[in-house]
Amino acid sequence: MILTKWHLTLIIGFILLASFASKYFISISKNEYDILMNRTNYERKSWYISHLLIKDEYIKAVNVAIGGENVTAKVEIYKNVDYPYGGQDNVPVSGGYLANTTTAYFENSGYVTIELNQPVKIEKDQWFSAIVSVSNEKGDAKIMTSYKNGREMSYINNGSGWTQLKNYVGRIKVYTKLENKVENPTIEVPTTEAQTTTEVPTTSEPTTEAPTT
Repeated sequence: MILTKWHLTLIIGFILLASFASKYFISISKNEYDILMNRTNYERKSWYISHLLIKDEYIKAVNVAIGGENVTAKVEIYKNVDYPYGGQDNVPVSGGYLANTTTAYFENSGYVTIELNQPVKIEKDQWFSAIVSVSNEKGDAKIMTSYKNGREMSYINNGSGWTQLKNYVGRIKVYTKLENKVENPTIEVPTTEAQTTTEVPTTSEPTTEAPTT
């Protein structure tokens, strides 16, 4: 009987000790987690600021999904364009200037990447636009689009002005790269060349693919 009571007391003691130890280590883990989380925002901010001080961001290439064969694709980069939600009609070029024009040729359709002949530097809080036009001898070249329920950021120019694609978005991606700041940068002078009207051959309805889940 005494042995039984001794064993029960010992078991209860071990249970209490394990419970206290568990709460103690959980408390330590939570404190360490809170410290790391609080430090994360500061470290991210420090990293970002350091890159702003020593790095510049450049547009290096544009990726686009095209349809058709033997397609010539032209990319135009406009810098310093106006805020796109100001109600203006010519959103992609409004207030901006043509900073780069690059043309490439592709035999087959699909996703293609056009590397700019000259990287374009972009500034903090500056709006820019990437305008892509495609053409071929058959006249069936096109830029693929996808359905997107969000802010209207894609436009098409059919020769009479810019029109929003509403819930469709052109499959166009801009690739940028951070590079070390140049001590004596070359001053970029806006081109005085007349702006080229961008024409993207399309059907009456945007070419779309069913969204994947």
